[in-house]
Amino acid sequence: MRHYTKNQMDHFRQQLQLLILGKGLTRKELSRNLYRGEQTIQEWITKDGINPDHVQELCEYFGIEEKTLMGDPEILADYKLYDRDKYICTGTLKELSRITGKDGALLKYYIHLNEQGRHAGHLKLERVKEDET
Repeated sequence: MRHYTKNQMDHFRQQLQLLILGKGLTRKELSRNLYRGEQTIQEWITKDGINPDHVQELCEYFGIEEKTLMGDPEILADYKLYDRDKYICTGTLKELSRITGKDGALLKYYIHLNEQGRHAGHLKLERVKEDET
């Protein structure tokens, strides 16, 4: 079974609520349309885990891609930011882009260089491993 990160689950819960509101649905209507119990819909919105089959079911129902519902794992992954080998903070690329003032695409390039053992100026970004979260 596929595992989603905490950031992806946070993104999923927000997106699902927005999709429900945007379509003018109630949770009760969505549960009827999907032949699911209201409790299941509530758990999808409040709990930290979801079956990937249910994600696909929701994507088909709303006519969207998984990346839209769950968020791009590359962007939502947590990264450690170092400045001149001094640890600064941990966050998503979006958060680190805001902190550093650098474009997300440039930060992705820095990560790529770092993974190859090459330097990207004084900044270094490392992907946080799943067991560290």
